[in-house]
Amino acid sequence: MAMSEPIQFGPRIQTYTAGRTLPHSIEAEEYLLSCCLLDGEDMVGRCIQAQITAESFHDSKHGIIFECLLDLYQRKVAIDVSVVAEELKQSRQIEPIGGYAFLTQVSSRVPTTAQAGYFIEKVREQAILRETIREAAQLAENCYNYTGNLDEFLVSAKKRIEALGSSRISSRAKGIFSFHLPEENDASILLGNRYLNRGDGGLIVSSSGMGKSSIAIQKAVLWGLGRPAFGIKPNGKLKSLIIQSEDSDGDIAEVSASMVHALKLSEEERNDADTRVIVETDRVNRGAAFIAALREHIKRHKPDLVWINPLQAFMDGDIKESKDLGKFLREGLNSLNDPPTFGYILIHHTTKPATAENNKRQWHEIMYDMAGGAELINWARFISLLRPTDTEGKFNLVLAKRGTRADVTKKVEQGAGQRTEAVTSIPIQHCTDVMRIPGRDKPMRIIFWEDREASKAEVEKEKPYTTANSAAPKFSQFVSLFPKEKESALTLAQLVRASADKRPISAAKLMACLDTWIAEGVILADETNPNLPKYYRKL
Repeated sequence: MAMSEPIQFGPRIQTYTAGRTLPHSIEAEEYLLSCCLLDGEDMVGRCIQAQITAESFHDSKHGIIFECLLDLYQRKVAIDVSVVAEELKQSRQIEPIGGYAFLTQVSSRVPTTAQAGYFIEKVREQAILRETIREAAQLAENCYNYTGNLDEFLVSAKKRIEALGSSRISSRAKGIFSFHLPEENDASILLGNRYLNRGDGGLIVSSSGMGKSSIAIQKAVLWGLGRPAFGIKPNGKLKSLIIQSEDSDGDIAEVSASMVHALKLSEEERNDADTRVIVETDRVNRGAAFIAALREHIKRHKPDLVWINPLQAFMDGDIKESKDLGKFLREGLNSLNDPPTFGYILIHHTTKPATAENNKRQWHEIMYDMAGGAELINWARFISLLRPTDTEGKFNLVLAKRGTRADVTKKVEQGAGQRTEAVTSIPIQHCTDVMRIPGRDKPMRIIFWEDREASKAEVEKEKPYTTANSAAPKFSQFVSLFPKEKESALTLAQLVRASADKRPISAAKLMACLDTWIAEGVILADETNPNLPKYYRKL
């Protein structure tokens, strides 16, 4: 048998296990499950960190119960014995485990979780011993069936032995049609239309001194109160943990006082936000030490959002090296969020101040303004940039990656009515108001971000097709796409598909053109369904 082919268990394997019971401890397994039912998500989280899986349990009934606990933990459903019983009933697994009586028996095995660490280690130890026996039996079978290069065989055998117990995460493989679309308000969604989900990470990027810290705090407070921030809606009241290294207590106090003034927050709202936005200042830890500290912060505060401000203060390595980025982002940050319970938002710097050349970039290129390698862009599910305009204090919050998922919209005039259009560039500005602070002679300038109206020049500049060297496509180039009758009118998506074989154009670019062509009177819009207008040629 060639070494590259998988070797199946053969009859000789029975020689090593026949008549013998594999190592296990039914008592330790039941004690551990009892701790999980007693202390809910905290205990299940500890099991996950110790790489306990359903396969770690020798008794299949115990494995079924633990799989249910993992599912509830991932969905952020409060864990207790009645909820587990109902879940097992719904999945028709309550009878296979021995019914309600067995679940009640397991749940009452221990009065406290004081010895939980011992039970976790005992279950893990027995599982590794069973795995070692199976691996040794397989290795023996491979020896009997050995053909090929002895050195390669020994290297392969050594690797398999060394890997025992090092990674025991259960498989999450699914068939392609076993994935399901979450409901609109599913607990896995944090922001917008799946703009940020639990398990995802996003980036807020700008050059130094623009106000990234203040906009991060403002977003965290608004989302903590369940309010939209610059049009981006949270899925309920989100709890934020902000880990920062640069701002003094006074800096943060100025931002929080400014929000109370600008948002006119009541005492009840201030108290609510105070429990949902937690700031940890860390000016010491980097790399592995930071990951270890962050693990404890997450365990203590149980956030929905973890903000890291700024990324480069805590990452140990070269921001341009994929290997260093991967070690921090994937091996470090992602390992603390598996299974996914929160989302990351990282605050990051651009490579250098924006220049005229930067401003010529098209919408899909703007995300490359920031420092770092492609690994950072690939890791982030969303990237937003705080880009200054030519006027001091005025900015555009550009939703550069997956921006339409933020679900920010505006009303745009179209013909005699209006239509809803997705927004991926949000005009904002520094507030210029001031406030009096008790004990200070001079008034304090408010540190707060507010919406503003974009100028006509900015609107033109933000159109997807506008660059220094290009102009809007002409209707004559696309006239053949448009039906002549209203009954045959096509939606935007249908027009984009129809253009693929003749003159390909993106949906964003075509949408901008449609407005122009309607204004020019060469096409008409059928808005019988205002959410899905159709377009046809005006004869």
